[in-house]
Amino acid sequence: AWQTSVMLSQLTFNEGNIEKAIEHIQLALEKSENAGFVRNIAADLYNRQAIRDRAQGKIPEAKISFLKALEYNPVNINYLANLVDTELFTNNTQEATRLLDAFKPQEEDKAAWHYLKGLIHRAAEETGPSLEEFRASWAAKPTESAAEAIFSAYQAAGNTAARDEWLNEWLKELPNSAKATLVKAMQYQQAGNLKEAEVWYQRNVEISAESVIAFNNLAWIYHEQKDKRALEFAKRAYDLAPQSPVILDTYGWMLVSAGNVREGVAYLEQAEKIAPDNADVKEHLQKARQQM
Repeated sequence: AWQTSVMLSQLTFNEGNIEKAIEHIQLALEKSENAGFVRNIAADLYNRQAIRDRAQGKIPEAKISFLKALEYNPVNINYLANLVDTELFTNNTQEATRLLDAFKPQEEDKAAWHYLKGLIHRAAEETGPSLEEFRASWAAKPTESAAEAIFSAYQAAGNTAARDEWLNEWLKELPNSAKATLVKAMQYQQAGNLKEAEVWYQRNVEISAESVIAFNNLAWIYHEQKDKRALEFAKRAYDLAPQSPVILDTYGWMLVSAGNVREGVAYLEQAEKIAPDNADVKEHLQKARQQM
């Protein structure tokens, strides 16, 4: 019975042998006369095989497997997205366009379809059409991907007024966006408005507990305000990114500023080893050593 072949396919996949899993699912397809349930499993296996091959640099093999996934489940836009992304990776915008235009999206897939269209135009350096498609994607359904693409388009064009207006729209529709809240905080910090920057950084870390940039920048804001929380937030950033020279520099300098000079120097020396040409690290390390 085909059910046995499906079970064997799942077992061999769990063992890490995706080729054997595909052999079993192909047998199940024959025995079940291409039952929809089995076709969906086959599509998923080919998609996984393609993702693996692409990660290993086997691009032609990946394309073949992505096509097989679409063959067995032609309405799955995620499989199409993987294939389009692979074509764009090889700068084949013509084939990416052909694949996308051949796909007839359901209503729930229109946002993704327009987003993919935007990616193709962007890869072809067609700025106007790409922005138009990203806006169409957002209109169909507000998503982080579309929002970031629109923001980046305005940024690249140097249109700061449209960029900032868009950021407000982004936050209005997706108030819990980790990316948007972080950008808002950084803008306030760059403008010297540390009070608002602190508010937005705090909001960002509430949304994303692993926001290294927010913890790091909050440490510097508190440091400037001579707030003892500077060391606490520097440590939280360090716990998340202990190999980053920027984070090591912050944590080391906060330790020095808190009176833990010897310990701080050790972290600053680690930062210098990783980034020997970083001027900030050099300056902080020199000043710290003078205090020893």
